[in-house]
Amino acid sequence: MKQYADREYLHTRIYAMKGRLYGLREYAAVLREREPSRDGERRDEGDRAAEKEILFTDVMNDVFRLVEASDYHRPLFLAFLRQYEIKNLKLLLAKAFKKQVIEQWYPLGSYALLDRELLDENLSPGGLKERLEETYLAPVFQSGNTFDRFMIRADATGIREILHSADSLNSNDRELFLELVHMRAAVLLASWRRRLADSYGWSRERIEAWLEAFRDILEGDLPSLSLKMEEELERETGDPGARAGASPDAEDLEYRLEMLWYRWIRHFFYRDFHSVCPVAAYLWLLSRQVLNLFGIVDGLRFQLPHDVILGRIVTDS
Repeated sequence: MKQYADREYLHTRIYAMKGRLYGLREYAAVLREREPSRDGERRDEGDRAAEKEILFTDVMNDVFRLVEASDYHRPLFLAFLRQYEIKNLKLLLAKAFKKQVIEQWYPLGSYALLDRELLDENLSPGGLKERLEETYLAPVFQSGNTFDRFMIRADATGIREILHSADSLNSNDRELFLELVHMRAAVLLASWRRRLADSYGWSRERIEAWLEAFRDILEGDLPSLSLKMEEELERETGDPGARAGASPDAEDLEYRLEMLWYRWIRHFFYRDFHSVCPVAAYLWLLSRQVLNLFGIVDGLRFQLPHDVILGRIVTDS
């Protein structure tokens, strides 16, 4: 059934769906339910990938049902799902470059452009380019042929899809939606800047040149937004090593940034019931739930203590 919901109905339904999102108590229950038996049995990587695919489908079922509910919001829902299709493309590209990968797919049902069977075809980058020439993924293959270039252009394509989805929104909604996009981009830039410096030893000049590829895609003043997030992080958290058991490294910074972003997006959800705010914020909160559930699967795979696994969950306390 298509176009069966007006905006007020959709927003009311989104409010109800948000109420079903997990908090820390629900994640702790999931952790207990999924804990392996005490006989030492550990799932292999294939089992772990299959488990994540099932979790993803379970979480996304409501989104699949809402894509066609409203013509006004349809581009936004499609752009959201395409972020996962781009992850599938990056997996195919990694295989094409003979990288060692875990073949975890994001099933998108009737909204998928890429079929899971492509994993068995072992296509070259050229073969993928030929398959995708007339699709929204074609820009990934526009120039250059190194693995890193493909990865950067894939991420850039995802950002463009999100930005293009705002074209169908009214002026007020578009302004609100772009505020969300730019704030999220600022969080990512702050995280990437620290990780590239700490983990890869990149100089400031090299980092800024690399990040410029993403800034060019986005409208607005990203440097000031990024600085705003970093200043807020410093105010809220103080000493980066203050959290118990943590060191002031890139991973800890990323966790703190994600928690700040989580609180920001929760407030954004309630800013205006009649605007795009609840729909856009809910989609991000749902994607965060997927990551949290995947973190539980990974934590159990590596037999981490429950408090460590729950300590990396980004949610309400």
